[in-house]
Amino acid sequence: MGNYCVLFKEMKIIKLLLTSGALLFGFSIICISLYQEHCHSDKNKKEAFFIFGQASAMAEEATLSAEATQSASLTAVKSDYYLPYPGILPDHPLYWLKMLRDKIKLGLTSDPQNRFKRLLLYADKRIGAAEVLVKGRKFDLGSSTAIKSEKYLEQAVQQLGQLEEKGKATAIMKEQVKNSTAKHNQILEKIKQETDMDKGTINQTLDLNSKIKKEISSLAN
Repeated sequence: MGNYCVLFKEMKIIKLLLTSGALLFGFSIICISLYQEHCHSDKNKKEAFFIFGQASAMAEEATLSAEATQSASLTAVKSDYYLPYPGILPDHPLYWLKMLRDKIKLGLTSDPQNRFKRLLLYADKRIGAAEVLVKGRKFDLGSSTAIKSEKYLEQAVQQLGQLEEKGKATAIMKEQVKNSTAKHNQILEKIKQETDMDKGTINQTLDLNSKIKKEISSLAN
């Protein structure tokens, strides 16, 4: 009996150590990810400052180049809209770390334009993940991920609306969110056709997508 109690206590200690190690590992991954992004952002700021100093002598040429680039970018966006790689999917055991990391990054993003870009990125990644999950016959998880993507997309449009009120919403940003919404709708319709489960959740997601489309139309006017 005594040996059993000792063994039981040892198992509890081992379990506690493993749990603590897993949490420490997850926290380390988040910290490293945030540090890398901070370094990347700081590097970009330094490069931007250097480029700005060099560009002052070529103002006219830079203006013409920017106009040509903007025109080309708009044409490319209209031709197709490519979704970013979704990364690990919601069925992965470490997906909760990704969600925690995303929430921390979003909370630390104070610049309105960068916040819009991050929300749009999260929306696009999740609709891509939903598409992969449905292809893998994981319909429930795919549908719940799809509606999360539209909620992020809705937040992105609301953020764009705030930028529009301040005169900081660019034509490219509007075009991006417009094409993103169209791409989401395309995937959602495809999911609706391929899924064998009840259509209630996916119809709700499509309704939210339609609502977002109307909000974008009001921004364009």
